[in-house]
Amino acid sequence: PDAVTFVLYSGKTVSRSLPPSCATVDHSAHVLVQITDSSGRPHQQEQKISAHLELVSNPDSNSQPRVTSLPVIMVSLSEYEVSYMPVSRGKHTLSILVNGCHINGSPFTVTAYPNPRHLGEPVNYLPNLSGPFGIAFNKRNEVIVSELEGQRLSVFDNKRQKIRTIPLYKDSPHLTIFPKGVTTDDANNIYVTSEHKLQKYDSNGKLIKCIGAEGTKEGEFNSLRGITLHKNQVYVCDRNNDRLQVFDLDLNFVRTIGSLPMDKCEFKEPIDVKFDTGGNMYVTEIGNRKVQVRDASGHFIREFGQEGEQKLLRPSGLKVADK
Repeated sequence: PDAVTFVLYSGKTVSRSLPPSCATVDHSAHVLVQITDSSGRPHQQEQKISAHLELVSNPDSNSQPRVTSLPVIMVSLSEYEVSYMPVSRGKHTLSILVNGCHINGSPFTVTAYPNPRHLGEPVNYLPNLSGPFGIAFNKRNEVIVSELEGQRLSVFDNKRQKIRTIPLYKDSPHLTIFPKGVTTDDANNIYVTSEHKLQKYDSNGKLIKCIGAEGTKEGEFNSLRGITLHKNQVYVCDRNNDRLQVFDLDLNFVRTIGSLPMDKCEFKEPIDVKFDTGGNMYVTEIGNRKVQVRDASGHFIREFGQEGEQKLLRPSGLKVADK
């Protein structure tokens, strides 16, 4: 043939320009190879099509690369369907050949991701919680859970035994009623977000400081959500103000991220924030349905989650692995 093109599709969605770049473990994907002449007309002679999928790297094991031959179905003299289904997550190469020659772009790099519907059963659980919302771990290897409906913090040891409860009394103007985000520092102090307040407690639950009120000024909030610590600074997601606010460990205001007119990638309803070991921050946004990656100063690096099979619907909680 004079020219070889292809169409990548999944279900009823057709994309006529992108090579296969991602797939889902145990989920079938397809490539439609279209063969044309130099004028773009469908070729009318049967061709020999072969394809194989090779696992190049698997983060779950040190096994050797594995090559799997793929089925090819002739749809017509000018169209052939290649089907593949990764069985392991990781980097693969997808090779498609016509008469022994790779089509344009082959071999393709295909990254297989775990099926979000088959992430396994829980290996453990924490009992007797009332509306659990946020979770954190302190230096004692204790687990702190904020209970939205219970209006309290519950602390568990590493054997899932509840060792204390921190009630958040509604008759005190300084204490939150509905705790949401929670995190801890190196001294095991606890930081908690509620709708419009940010609190700091010692490890026994004694209130150290409470700041905030509903508003848009520095140190004011509108529906606080996620919280994290990075290099002795407290980062909070000020959801309905479409920004992050940063404080020191004494809850003194430091700066705002994401609400300046010069920011080309403003946040829209940020929900959670975490840092990787390189100091980059990851922010989930319900409003934009994506995850933004920025450096510690707030400068935009990249974003993901808006396209393809890994498209996010309402990204909320977030955890960044160390590796």
